[in-house]
Amino acid sequence: MTNLLEKTLLTAFGIFILVIFISSIFPFWDQIIDYNGNLEHDYELYSNVINEFDQGILFIIENPNDIYQKNIFYPEKLNISTDGFYIKYEYLVKNIPSYNIHQYNRQFLRTEFKDLPSQIYTLKILYQLDLIELYLF
Repeated sequence: MTNLLEKTLLTAFGIFILVIFISSIFPFWDQIIDYNGNLEHDYELYSNVINEFDQGILFIIENPNDIYQKNIFYPEKLNISTDGFYIKYEYLVKNIPSYNIHQYNRQFLRTEFKDLPSQIYTLKILYQLDLIELYLF
């Protein structure tokens, strides 16, 4: 009989603690969900721009006589720089710096896109004088 009473009290105490925990977390539940959703959205924005640059550069490497031109949405807090055979993407997500570096088999003209306002730009990539040139206007 005592064993059954102890199990019942422990179960009731566990349910009581669970109810207190859920009631204290519930008001912040939407904020927790929004925080994770915003992170995915920010990474998706930066990933789209990086993929557009990558597709354009690979297109120019395969077709050096053509010009790649496309309108892209450029998010704020994204800095792009080229040096030699490398292109470096720097961006902030929730004030945490992230870096993404890509290497190609062709050399770039030294270019930097820093602190640009968030808007739609025209990306233009061309191959000239044995260098890949990047333009945003």
